[in-house]
Amino acid sequence: MISCRPRACSSWLGLGLGLGLGLGLGLGLELELELELELELELELELELELELELVSVGALRRRASSCARTTPATEHSSVIARAV
Repeated sequence: MISCRPRACSSWLGLGLGLGLGLGLGLGLELELELELELELELELELELELELELVSVGALRRRASSCARTTPATEHSSVIARAV
């Protein structure tokens, strides 16, 4: 059986607590970094969707301006295109 002197026990206890806290903090930081990465990816996807919506809107406006250009007299073209863009 292993005998434990008070100083030796406190050293082992300190070492055990230190390792436990160190591993716990390390895992906590890793989880925090994973969450931060997930948030960044979510934000990136949101920005991509916004950009796609803007491109769709611009495309619709251009088609509308093109359609108006075919049916509108030449003097009104510039104002229609200016409003569409």
